Amino acid sequence: MGHSVEKQAIPVEFFEQIHTDEKLHILIDQLWGCGGGMFFWFTRPSTTSFGSLSSPIEEFRQDYKAMAGILDNPFKSEAELEAYCNLLEQRLEQLKADDPLLVQRKVYFDRRTDEQIYSFLLEELKIKFPTLDTEFAHTAIWGGERIKLTSDLRYLLPEQVNTIANVLNQVESDELIRHFNSLEYDPNYWLEECRKTIQDFKTCFAETSKRQQVILTKVI
Repeated sequence: MGHSVEKQAIPVEFFEQIHTDEKLHILIDQLWGCGGGMFFWFTRPSTTSFGSLSSPIEEFRQDYKAMAGILDNPFKSEAELEAYCNLLEQRLEQLKADDPLLVQRKVYFDRRTDEQIYSFLLEELKIKFPTLDTEFAHTAIWGGERIKLTSDLRYLLPEQVNTIANVLNQVESDELIRHFNSLEYDPNYWLEECRKTIQDFKTCFAETSKRQQVILTKVI
């Protein structure tokens, strides 16, 4: 498929705000396309030997100015965009203050890793949960309903998170990794990456389930 997938837990109240405020939802959807985790959008990366890098929000603002008048845009002006950026930044900072470990309640599937772990999960479901099908595995990796029909943001409500977490809790990382296809993928490159992602995947759902939160998913 050639894409990456990022999941982030958020409180139900924040999800409801995103769901009802179309411009906030669009801002989050587009910002995620600039890369980086949700709680790092407003953070400037460290200076490298190549110089100072732009933060995702800075890149987004530059793109907005460059494309103004060319593409349809929900923001009526730069001032309105700036107001929504400030609103989002303040909301994320408040979420971090209320729940410092929320930032860690996420999982990132690098390109092709999502496909591999999907296939691992599918094979293990046949053994341990034969009544579950491809739809369950697809939802766990890529999943949930779209917030809007035109949106790339998907969500899993707490009860859906609980169901997936319960299954993942009964599947060990080694049981998934045993389905690794060394004929198709180089284990020297992919094996440890898959192992780490599986552990992050299980932890994200387990911790989110305990707190009855929503999981947002963005396919990039």
